[in-house]
Amino acid sequence: MKPSYLLTLLGLLLASTASAQPANLIVLSPQVETVIVTAPKWLADKPQTVIHNFVRSYAMAATPTIAEVTRWKFGICPRTYGLSKPEYDDFVTSRIENIAVEAGVRVKGAPCHFNVEIVFTSKPQEFLDQVHKEGVRLLGPRPSQADTVGKMRYAIQAWYATATRDTEGILVVDEEDSFSFSFTPTTAIGPAWNPYATVPFYNVEGYKAREGLNSELAHIYVIADTSKTQDFELGAVADYVAMLALSQTQNFDSCKPIPSITNLISPACDADLKPKSITDIDLAYLKAVYRMDPGANFQQQQNAIAASISKSLGLN
Repeated sequence: MKPSYLLTLLGLLLASTASAQPANLIVLSPQVETVIVTAPKWLADKPQTVIHNFVRSYAMAATPTIAEVTRWKFGICPRTYGLSKPEYDDFVTSRIENIAVEAGVRVKGAPCHFNVEIVFTSKPQEFLDQVHKEGVRLLGPRPSQADTVGKMRYAIQAWYATATRDTEGILVVDEEDSFSFSFTPTTAIGPAWNPYATVPFYNVEGYKAREGLNSELAHIYVIADTSKTQDFELGAVADYVAMLALSQTQNFDSCKPIPSITNLISPACDADLKPKSITDIDLAYLKAVYRMDPGANFQQQQNAIAASISKSLGLN
């Protein structure tokens, strides 16, 4: 979907959205400020187990074609739409960019093609329905399930379009409905990916423990329903959006067992697990995602992320 189309679509929605902006949105400094978690209660018993549970809870959305943690490879180009003032939109975009730099993610310079699009609207389902009609693959790699996937169920929600890169650098857009693997004992033999082929081939390292395939983010929509976010400060929303934009998840409103901005919209979390800013744990998670072995399997990646977080907190 081209930015010009999105701007046209948003023009139809923003008139009602602007009037629905929360009056108490508070703009904080664009600097990357984090809540430093000191002597928290969750560290009292088996902290490594708690960290592992956090990682498994959040990083549970491996791609449907390969079981790996997905991340950006060549950088992000974010854009925010729909808040009542342009400076609020710019604030959210800047916050994402600053946290990305802190995590080790490249931010593309302007002009660039938007691949992280943040939409604030009081009519999120209308927006999703239009995306469904015009570019369903931007809602993720399951086109046949678009009627189910393309539903707004939470106050803030993300949709991830992903792709898989093989050992020869060939990039295949993930589409679960028509994809299957083909391996040989050493390297998969077949033509470079043909977008019209029913079964593309991957070049792999040759053994299941480490196939060498890398899962990459291609495009993200993060949509915030302004009719449900009026009790949140904009700074907290921006940090939560940054986590969604830099790391894939489908676990939007469950309570993770650790103080994290990812608990922001969870109704089940106590206040001590719902900080109003990104935490050192969250940043440690993001940094670990971008330092892990991209070709390892999902369990190895989760273990590496958890170990990196523990090390950053001085628990090893």
